[in-house]
Amino acid sequence: MFERILIKSGSNDAERFLSIADLVDMMFYYGEVHVVVSQFELNQLLSIFGEDVLYELITSKRLIIHPCDQHIGASRQGGFDSVGLFRHNFQSIDELLFNFHKETSKDPKDNKRFADRFSKVLVEYRYPQEIHQSLYRDVENEELLSRATRVFLGQYYPSYQGIDDIYVKAVEANSSFMTFYHLEGNLRIDELNAIHHNLGYAGSFTYSTVLMALGETHIDCYLASELKAELIANRRWTEVYKLRMNECIKQAEGSKENIDHFHEMAANDFLSPGQSFVEGLITPQDVLKELISKDCVKFREWLSKIPDGQPLTGELYKDMQAQISNKAWVKGARSISQVVTGLINPVLGALHTFLDGFVGDRIVNGWKPSMFVSSVLTQNRLKK
Repeated sequence: MFERILIKSGSNDAERFLSIADLVDMMFYYGEVHVVVSQFELNQLLSIFGEDVLYELITSKRLIIHPCDQHIGASRQGGFDSVGLFRHNFQSIDELLFNFHKETSKDPKDNKRFADRFSKVLVEYRYPQEIHQSLYRDVENEELLSRATRVFLGQYYPSYQGIDDIYVKAVEANSSFMTFYHLEGNLRIDELNAIHHNLGYAGSFTYSTVLMALGETHIDCYLASELKAELIANRRWTEVYKLRMNECIKQAEGSKENIDHFHEMAANDFLSPGQSFVEGLITPQDVLKELISKDCVKFREWLSKIPDGQPLTGELYKDMQAQISNKAWVKGARSISQVVTGLINPVLGALHTFLDGFVGDRIVNGWKPSMFVSSVLTQNRLKK
């Protein structure tokens, strides 16, 4: 309890960046208080605490700062939209802190002095490269994008009629710079713009704000999970955070149902490995042995390539059909090749048959998910 907490900018409507009141309170209660800082949050902290106190807060670990040059940005070009992480490509923590400190002081000597001092106690934080692809998967997930648009409009444009019927789809456009999408759906943009202006918002409604909500909540949830920390989140995206949590629960429930149905269809007369373990039919050593076996490893690799939401039973059936087809094709090609080669040269024909025994059978008998079913799920000792 009260182990770690991550405080994000925008968590209090009264303050533009970090909520200082929450920050101070949390430092009294939590073992670790984490904040991600750009040049703006750093300037805020220096203005509030002063350099020496901030340094002591960091070195005493009462405040754990993650200087980060990456930020979520949404782009729009010629009717196409994108979202991603952007940065200035600073080469070192010293360069990053030097440039961040320019928000506080325009004196290069002062910037360098600050960077020299704080670079010894701070480490730059960077999100993993894989985060870009997971961001794109969010945008390409039509159900998630549609639901995010619904909850966003419900939070900011509650008078818009027909929110529950909204759907939005992202169609990828060719681009050498970054991934752009054409967003299409049934939003009545003119009506939204009228509400937008009546509420006193600047500019016009665009999909970019929805993409920003998806992007920022995505990286916030990732970082909170990586730190194993509680999260005081950005209030701008309250409903989208809730949606993400509900999506995690919904996805886990769907995956559990998918696994149960797969086991029911593929190994109905056998207890699952988990149930077998609980009932004492297999030992901890048996579990470990099976988990690291070739068939289990290959099965998890196969699972990782299946699109989200696809029924495992259907994928197993398709794989079996493909194996049958490959087997028929290989056998046919094998017979024709052997006949032709044998007529040309009996020695070559014999050599071809020998090689074919290795190559052809390997194609026919290569690993398939049904091997996991037969070697792991349907062992005699697991029979009901």
